[in-house]
Amino acid sequence: MSRIDLDLEPEQYHAYPAISSGAIRTFALQGPWMYCARHITHEIESEDSNAKQLGRAFHAACTDPSYFDKHWGVIPSHMPNGDKINRTYKEHKAYIDPIRAEAKEKYKEIVTKKELEEIRQMVNSVMDNPAAARYLTKDAGVEKAVINNDEETGLKVKALVDLDLGATIVDLKTTRRSTVDWFIADAINFGYDYQAAHYLDVTGAKEFIILGVRNKPPYEAMAYKVPDEDIRVARDKNHETLRKIKECYELGSWHSIGWGELNLLRRDR
Repeated sequence: MSRIDLDLEPEQYHAYPAISSGAIRTFALQGPWMYCARHITHEIESEDSNAKQLGRAFHAACTDPSYFDKHWGVIPSHMPNGDKINRTYKEHKAYIDPIRAEAKEKYKEIVTKKELEEIRQMVNSVMDNPAAARYLTKDAGVEKAVINNDEETGLKVKALVDLDLGATIVDLKTTRRSTVDWFIADAINFGYDYQAAHYLDVTGAKEFIILGVRNKPPYEAMAYKVPDEDIRVARDKNHETLRKIKECYELGSWHSIGWGELNLLRRDR
């Protein structure tokens, strides 16, 4: 592989024509037709949400505080009389909308004062855990967009790395889980091992660390390492999926398996 590091904003990274870990999982779990709709024709776009916005804010505040201060604006979460803002109320909407509009013109993204306090407590929870804080070093590369070519298929692949420590890649995850076992169950369900294998392949790093941070009180951060054996298994499956993606490109067809045929509705499928 031939690694290239690019200075890209997150939206530029997502638009960059290369295959991400998420795209590989889309193909593996939802099939080629959905992969095509999400990652080629873009008929289906990922919807932004408040949770995703707060996740981006936490990532920035934790890994690059100066970037966060520059690009995130803070707006009130309460009315001047102390009432929590509810935009369904006419007077609340009249108060906050001009403030929000002004902030959106000045800043890339915005958070409320309450959300800012939550983000600060999440960052503090990372710094309080020595097993997690050790990875937040000044030498780490922050929010790196890494592009490479898959050796077997020649397909262009990409990864957006939270923290690049050379031999170690660190990824931040927010969670509502309060125990290690619950978080690991979620990690398996969300395919973090497949992401880890992909990121190590793209970057050439040897170790993938996840910092799982509770996004609700009580705030607590935990550090996890994806085991080498799990990486090996996930890597094999990722490569199998990349081969199928290449085959679809070569055939010029993205229909799901079974399309154009009469499929038997068997119990033992």
